Amino acid sequence: MLKKKALEPLIASILLIVVAVILVTIVLSWGKEFSTKSVSTTNFLVNYGVLSDKQSFMRFVEAKNGMYTFDYYPPNTGDVNFKVVGYSLLGYNDYIPLEPEKEITHAGKFMLPLGIINEEPITISLLLEDGSYLTFKNIKNTNRAPAPSDCPTGFVPVPGNHLYGTVGNKGGFCVAQFEMKVDQNGDGIGDSNTSCKSSKYIYTWKNTGTNCAYNTGTRSLVSSAEGYPLTYINQTDSKLACESIGGHLITNEEWMTLARNIEIVPDNWSSGTVGQGSLKRGNTGYVVENVSYNGADPESGTGRNQLAMLRLTNGSEVWDLSGNVKDWTDKTHIVPALFFENIEEEDAHCILVEGEYSLFYSGDLETDNSDVHYMFPDCVPIIEEHSVIKYDQLSFNYKDLFLLNQDYNRDNGVGFIVFYFSDYWDAAFLRGGALNDETLAGVLFLNANYSPSSAGGLIGFRCVVVPE
Repeated sequence: MLKKKALEPLIASILLIVVAVILVTIVLSWGKEFSTKSVSTTNFLVNYGVLSDKQSFMRFVEAKNGMYTFDYYPPNTGDVNFKVVGYSLLGYNDYIPLEPEKEITHAGKFMLPLGIINEEPITISLLLEDGSYLTFKNIKNTNRAPAPSDCPTGFVPVPGNHLYGTVGNKGGFCVAQFEMKVDQNGDGIGDSNTSCKSSKYIYTWKNTGTNCAYNTGTRSLVSSAEGYPLTYINQTDSKLACESIGGHLITNEEWMTLARNIEIVPDNWSSGTVGQGSLKRGNTGYVVENVSYNGADPESGTGRNQLAMLRLTNGSEVWDLSGNVKDWTDKTHIVPALFFENIEEEDAHCILVEGEYSLFYSGDLETDNSDVHYMFPDCVPIIEEHSVIKYDQLSFNYKDLFLLNQDYNRDNGVGFIVFYFSDYWDAAFLRGGALNDETLAGVLFLNANYSPSSAGGLIGFRCVVVPE
């Protein structure tokens, strides 16, 4: 049994902290264990040794923008009631959840939004609820995307992904190639007004102050290599700014569409091979060869360090999706109230309450003032005296936060996830990381530590336009 002494004053202290601020950092090296109920169920059911008896009656038909179509014609109707709960790409170590799970109730065609947009022949497995699996070899996905001519100046086409609902009428959307900047003379190119430089970081444009607002006079919002990113603008005003040029603030679904695409492009990896080494982090204030740099290179114009550029499967290039300044997305969430519960030693390894998440303190609660916490789904070893923080009603799924491969961690350049927890705090999503985040930055970086009205010198944004 874990010792209980000093727990009552300890809990009192913790509750005082909760009233003020609880900062929870989720390390993505445990990203594969971030779990909803479906993820936990899926991991429990994995059985690589059982090929489903339905394999002979199912045929792959086609896949477009991550939507996979299959034919299923069993010899009798008694074989039609089953559920697909997960999927995996050959070479990856585990299944990830299908969200939502797909129940097959009749023979014929059915479609699964797997979100795998590889265009070369691949092998995938589908995990069924009974623990067996189906496998399909040498199948191919094709992607549609808007044409470059469908996108405004400074925006590039992105293949949509059915998993995220981002396909649209033209096959995808157009994203700002660069973080949004200010054009103050009407030539369509971003500028760098010296009187509006941010004291936080001199290569950014401060939206506050005397005569520095992006929409003052003849100024307009642009996406261009030239100029400094517009900062000191909150999420609410970022939405309005994007709407003023006929677009919208990038959504979390569009961000994840980009991230899932970037993941499968070899040029984005330090090794030149998908999954080996690290994804490029860009300007993070920290030098790692072939991955990131410290901002000493020009941060405006066409001569910038190529480590700030990530390439998509259709050849589009997007800059500063990782590093430079954090980017607002349009997602917000309400964090429900927290409560604490002591954990006994015999319960310490399987304490996930069905349908909820559990967060565990990483250090000795009595002596360690660290604000680092880790998120696990279940079966977690606990060494010191700990309390568990549980919360529910959050609408996060695996696909909202993580890539196709569950094994990536911080060393792979994917980044950290940070949440802010308090009583019903309205939190907004900042993604990508900034020039001072060093190894925390990455394409999956998420900071939900700010309200929509927050602004800062290392917070910017980018817009999206969906062509009709």
